[in-house]
Amino acid sequence: MKVVSKTKDQGIHYTPADLANFLPESILEHLSTWTGTLTVLDPACGTGALLLAFYQALSDQSRKQVNLIGFETDPSALKSASNLLVEQGAEQVRLECADFLDQP
Repeated sequence: MKVVSKTKDQGIHYTPADLANFLPESILEHLSTWTGTLTVLDPACGTGALLLAFYQALSDQSRKQVNLIGFETDPSALKSASNLLVEQGAEQVRLECADFLDQP
């Protein structure tokens, strides 16, 4: 009998570090200046690599103007994401243990 990993069975795929770093740099390059608040949404945030990469790509001043929002169905991955973002000093963070596709 073939054993299927939790990752394969549940469709879990974490964002590779190179991609997590590329996306914020690429997007922020086009948002060189913005006013108001920037909201970053990761609908399947896993352990928070993409949200963290966005946070780290911002200047100290810009970090005060960003909301980080993440959804994740795996409670242990979400706890890791929360710990990671708190350790980095992110303050405006909303993480929910829920399936983003089930949201109204």
